Amino acid sequence: MLTMNEVMELLANRGQGHVVDAAMRRPPSDRLRYCDTVLGIDLEGLLDSLDAAILAQPKPSPRSMATPDCVDLENDHLDPSFVEAREVGEAMLARGEVACILVAGGQGTRLGWSGPKGTFPIGPVSDRSLFQLFAESILALQRRFGQSIPWGIMTGGQNHVATAQFFTTNDYFGLSPNTVRLFQQGAVPTFDSGGKIILDHAGEIMGAPDGHGGVFRAMEKADIFAWFGESGAKHVFYFQVDNPLCVVADPVFLGIHAERRAEMSTKVVSKRSATERVGVVAVVDGTLRVIEYLEIPSSVSQLRESDGKLTFRAANTGIHAFSIEFMEYVARSHRLPYHVTKKQLPGSMEINGATVDGWKAEQFVFDALPMARHPSVVHVSRKREFSPVKSSNGQDSPEEAREALCEHYRSMLRSSGVRLSEKAREQPIEISPVVAVDEIDLRRLNLQTLDIDGPIILTHDSFKFSTSEKHPTTSAPFSNPARLTSES
Repeated sequence: MLTMNEVMELLANRGQGHVVDAAMRRPPSDRLRYCDTVLGIDLEGLLDSLDAAILAQPKPSPRSMATPDCVDLENDHLDPSFVEAREVGEAMLARGEVACILVAGGQGTRLGWSGPKGTFPIGPVSDRSLFQLFAESILALQRRFGQSIPWGIMTGGQNHVATAQFFTTNDYFGLSPNTVRLFQQGAVPTFDSGGKIILDHAGEIMGAPDGHGGVFRAMEKADIFAWFGESGAKHVFYFQVDNPLCVVADPVFLGIHAERRAEMSTKVVSKRSATERVGVVAVVDGTLRVIEYLEIPSSVSQLRESDGKLTFRAANTGIHAFSIEFMEYVARSHRLPYHVTKKQLPGSMEINGATVDGWKAEQFVFDALPMARHPSVVHVSRKREFSPVKSSNGQDSPEEAREALCEHYRSMLRSSGVRLSEKAREQPIEISPVVAVDEIDLRRLNLQTLDIDGPIILTHDSFKFSTSEKHPTTSAPFSNPARLTSES
């Protein structure tokens, strides 16, 4: 990490003298705070990436691309080796060796929601929020394995207070507050069209969120690594707030990660189409990494196997597992690249704050993949594990995600031996993770038949059903294995 004087010298030598001047006008006691946005980051790498973007230097086309070696959980999930992997992962959870990190810095603006995205109501029947869904999943695992699972949640400057209030108001959804820690992601400077760092009206450096790749630095700064270490955790399950189908702390995935002695593992699903705007995991010029869809030549993205499947179909899900030791290494190394893009940004002091075209830089968590020894790639069912909420309607919408959740819950019931009548199959259905995170939990309830003409929800103490989707009015204890039928 550069010292304050080294940062000032670098800024002066790279055409950012106005920042040095602004810093020097501050009292000496305030300069460290003022320069916080440019301290502790790879400033030289950031400025190099900025120069390349301004000069419109194209990223070199890959000389070679190959498909990654994937563990196929979608088609081979009954393989005995995966039963062993589950046992390994469950043992890790039972020993308290697993922690979770959720990246939740975004707002729900694109969904027409004014609060943090994690507070968005996603439950098909109950309207439970994304945060509640994940919290209850962790709570259920803690109860099953008799161990606390420390959960770090990376927020953004815009939603940190609201997120903290949401958890406090909801009593952490049954979790002990000592097992949940919120921390803020960092920021990097923004730049005007000419590459000058933007200063706001008060002369402060105008920062912007540094992307989900900033999680490593943010964890180090907030002492999350130390907290995890004190708890006995050795591995981290990483996921993002917009995917309600995520299997939190998936023991099979964690088991594969541990069995392969991987420093980083990643889950992928099959692309919907050759033109889907999603990064793909591939071996590029001999290195396993995520290649952005814009970097893939059209002729390559259209390639298909003999069975008609896309050749390069391993779509990135944003679900990863890390060894904590590797995450600490990434945090210290400052080797993650910056991705610089043109954005509309608030203007500088000199132009009275008008919106201007400028440059915004981000780091991506998946860029740690080439740094990992023995990385593993696990292919899972998109239908079961990936339905992100990114748009208010259409593809990747809440409506699509809720239907995916309903189908998942129906599948859980069928797999646990429950018969669904035709009319029950047509109803919205929801199962609280506190009751059942998987078929193993459901089988213990000894349910037999559901023949209900109304939305169905299995909560912590009952099945509820009603003609009103959001306001169940009738319930039946799940301890009774009798057939449940609505009285209509």
